[in-house]
Amino acid sequence: MQVLGEAIATQADIHAQWGGVVPNLARDAHAAAIDAVVDRALAAAGLRPQQLSAIAVTIGPGLGLCLRASASFSGCTTLNGVPAEQASSSNRSSSSGNNGTSDERNGDLSHTADRSTGGAGSSAPMPDASAVASDVFRCASVPFPFLCLLVSGGHNLLVLVRGVGDYVQLGTTVDDALGEAYDKVARLLELELRPHGGAALEALARDGDPRAFRFAVPMRKYATCDFSFAGLKTSSRLAIEQRLAPALTQHLTAQEVYKLKADIAASFQSVAVTHLMEKTRRGVTWARELAPGLRHLVVAGGVACNKVVRASLQDLTGSEGLELVLPPPRWCTDNGVMVAWAGIERIACGWAEPPPPPLPLGDAATEAAAAGTGATEAGAAPSPGLGAGAGSGAGAEWIELKPRWPLTSELHPKSEAARREERRSVKKVRMFTALSDLVPPAASGVTPSATGVGPSGGGGEGGEGESGSQAALPVVEAGAMALAQ
Repeated sequence: MQVLGEAIATQADIHAQWGGVVPNLARDAHAAAIDAVVDRALAAAGLRPQQLSAIAVTIGPGLGLCLRASASFSGCTTLNGVPAEQASSSNRSSSSGNNGTSDERNGDLSHTADRSTGGAGSSAPMPDASAVASDVFRCASVPFPFLCLLVSGGHNLLVLVRGVGDYVQLGTTVDDALGEAYDKVARLLELELRPHGGAALEALARDGDPRAFRFAVPMRKYATCDFSFAGLKTSSRLAIEQRLAPALTQHLTAQEVYKLKADIAASFQSVAVTHLMEKTRRGVTWARELAPGLRHLVVAGGVACNKVVRASLQDLTGSEGLELVLPPPRWCTDNGVMVAWAGIERIACGWAEPPPPPLPLGDAATEAAAAGTGATEAGAAPSPGLGAGAGSGAGAEWIELKPRWPLTSELHPKSEAARREERRSVKKVRMFTALSDLVPPAASGVTPSATGVGPSGGGGEGGEGESGSQAALPVVEAGAMALAQ
């Protein structure tokens, strides 16, 4: 697999002033930047739109406003009229190889929202070609089955990945995701939120004492692999209110206030990572019950950039006799490489769908589609395929968005039993059929000829309100050129 070109624009400056992702601002900036981002990716690859054979686009889960921008672009413009196939996919990660998250490897985890500041967002330079090749080789050499941990702003998942579209969920968050908790505590501490709160809190925690505040480690009384960070977030909020109230800090020096904030940040991070490691270690045990030959733990999502998390995972996998697979930081957060990779995996499995017929130029339907109304969330009848459904004529909906789209309905037997015992009520309003349940019967058990996980990302720390625009053009080398023709 080779990444020919990638591009990304960030919305960090837009959302930092609001303390989090603002959906309508994200949508507008996304729509304003997507043309330029795609053009940059094509230019970096040295390709013309006519040389593409497929367009991969995320249809869920996530914020419908942001999903619609990408879906409308891929379906209505088809890159200046180029009739490429549609390889729609879920941005939920779980195989990672995202989440990565890892669905890239599975072809299911794609994230399409990018981080753009409108038309002129800041963008990272294209990485060195040899470094990209090394990253791809390392991430693409992981065989099935493997255990995937997704830790992002919108999702926390532990999933045993048995193949493309074949997952067993071991655990998930029962409330907040870890990235969301990082961001919220960072806001309570009034930290700079560029590029995001998680990075700011991690930096502050380096100067603090992780034992200064005795926060409780969540869910130790539950012998499950589920995560919970809401209680830890509340404990941090109470500590901030009790120790950093204006009436208490007016007599403190700036250095003393900084030290208090650093101690709270360090204590929060220490307990959060301890909780993450405890549940992941149990997940390794559960996964080995179903896959005794398990050899890899793949980690994806924005929180996978955190150095403390990475170091703790290295210790965990070392003691468990597993190999840790971590994508480079640029592929942990929202990016286009994972979307394109997911598309390749789907095409290899025969899961792509033809694009919708072009709408007549100049009519109201075309104008509405270009404005972002060519895709809906739950109003249209579901497509018979894995996500995309072609339509024609004025007002036809060519694709159904799935903002609330579970990765899989299959739970580990112990997880299923625990949920029955807890009688947990799961909100199912507007919940779509799990992605793994939509795999065509004929494709059951099918895996692509190339084994391994794709560069994972998945729900960066902005969570389900993806805040960026990205594009990438990976193609399979040598015999896989048919995918790019």
